[in-house]
Order: sequence, then C-alpha cells, then structure tokens
Amino acid sequence: MGRIFFTLVFCLCLVSYSQGEEFFKVKEYAATPSGVFYFQDLVYKNNKLDSLWLKLKNKIIFKVKDNRVYYFNTEEVNKAFAFHIGSLASKLIYPSRLVLKKADKVLSPQDIFHLVQKELLPIFVAEGEKVNFRDFMFSSAIFLNKKEQLKIKIVGRPKVGRNGVVAEVRDAFNQKRGSYSGSVFVDVWKSVPVLGAPLNRGEPLNPAVITYKLKNLAYISKDIWNGKNFNYRLRVSLGVGEVLTLDKLEPIPVVSKGDKVTIVYQGNSVLLKGIGIALEDGFLGEKIVVKNMDSQRKIIGKVINSGEIRVF
Repeated sequence: MGRIFFTLVFCLCLVSYSQGEEFFKVKEYAATPSGVFYFQDLVYKNNKLDSLWLKLKNKIIFKVKDNRVYYFNTEEVNKAFAFHIGSLASKLIYPSRLVLKKADKVLSPQDIFHLVQKELLPIFVAEGEKVNFRDFMFSSAIFLNKKEQLKIKIVGRPKVGRNGVVAEVRDAFNQKRGSYSGSVFVDVWKSVPVLGAPLNRGEPLNPAVITYKLKNLAYISKDIWNGKNFNYRLRVSLGVGEVLTLDKLEPIPVVSKGDKVTIVYQGNSVLLKGIGIALEDGFLGEKIVVKNMDSQRKIIGKVINSGEIRVF
C-alpha cells in the first residue's frame, strides 16, 4: 500500500468550482457499526446545500456484511452514488479511492497526524520559538471497534528532524490489539549565535561580532555554543551568518605558541628560574615543549598558569 504524505497545512474544506457552483466532497475513509453507509456517513456537509443535504442524507449508498476493509476506486464510487441518487451524483467531488469498514469509528491519517502533534508539541515547544510538523508518513487509516482506543508512541527519544511513530490499538483492558508505524518530521526554529562579521582561524570569539539569528535546529547536527563562555577561538575560518557550533571552536590555551614564559625547576632543596619561549600551545596542567633562552635547549614542562612552566 502506498504511503500517504501530509504537511501541517491540509485542507478538509469543501471545494467550490468555477461559476460559484457548490459541491459535496466525498470522504476518503468511513466506518459505521452496522456496516450500512448512508449518504451522510460518506460525504462532508456543505452548509450552502442544506436542502439537498436533507434530501440525500438518509440514502443508503453501500452495505458491507463482514469485518474486512473494502477499497473502492473513483469509478466504482461514482457508479454507487449514481445508482442510488441518480444525476445528483454529479454534485459530488470524489477521492482517488474510498475505504470502508464495519467498525465503530475511523481515524484518517490526518486524524492520526493531529494526535501525533498533540503528543509531541509539549516536548518541543520549550526548545525554540517556533515548532512545525510536516512530511507525516503513515500507511492508512485505523479503524476502531467499541471501547478501543489509539495510543501514540514515539520511537526512541524525541528529537528535531525525523521521528518514528507507532500507533497502538488498545482494548478496554489496555491490551494491545494492533500496531501501525509511520514517521513525522519536526522543525524547531530557535535564535542561535552566529557571526555578524567574518573571523579567521585562530581568532578569539569577540562579543562585538556575535549576533543571533532564527535557525532550524533540524539542520544543525552539532552542539551549539552557549553564547556565554568566550574562552574560545576559531578552529576554522567562518563567514558572516555561520552558526557557532562547538566543533568549529577550540578553547583558548593558557599558553600560546611564541609566548614568553618563566621556566621553573624545583628539586628537593633547589629552586631555579629562567626565561623561555613556548614552542606550542598549552592548556592548564598540560605538558608542552619550551625553549630555554639561556641554554637554547628544548625541554618539556607542565603549564602551571598563563606565564609559568614547571620542570620536574
């Protein structure tokens, strides 16, 4: 069975054609407990055609005797309506197919989409300024018998982007009677830090060049910089408007290559100090290579603070 795609905006209104003529729209899915389908079970009401609705609503169009799902194409549906209401069948707009079942009620893919949104919206509304659900993929409608309910579950942890969805049919005793799977795409728009001016590789972050733009988190796969800790420099050159993610940043070292440092040697009873040049970047507690300016020797020491390297 082909999958049905929905976006957030889906019109269930009745359709009007040119010259102001009004029509009824036939549903895609319908269910009745008796298996007898009247005009009013199969067609959306059009308030502009009230008198015609009253005339046709109790006309029997289909009857099904068992619990199977029945599929009718446009031609078959048109013939059925024409047989029972004659030329008035021309006042109907037909779907590509009609799906019927003897059941208490039916939830169309659009109905299920609304339930999925209701389940997910509270989760994502706190993550950004705007949430959008789209590209809902679900196999078909779900028919429910008396006292059966539909429970929506999200596969795994909810996340921006594509989410797996499972719709479980449960009876009055909360026992699972069926399961249907699909998916939905979630967009979350949030103001995130971006560059207001280009910065080159190695340049530190500067509050003067940071601005905020509304971005879709579904297309940002890396962790975003928090906009507060400026103890970072760029790992790569970035242009205007680029999102500041942590993979593009690196902490500013306590000691940078080329810095003049104090080299301290401390033994059991000896403390010696000298001047050196850092030959590489170093973070607090990290061992780096420095050059002793007196002896011109290269030695390895530990970064104690921004200006001190200790040799043991």
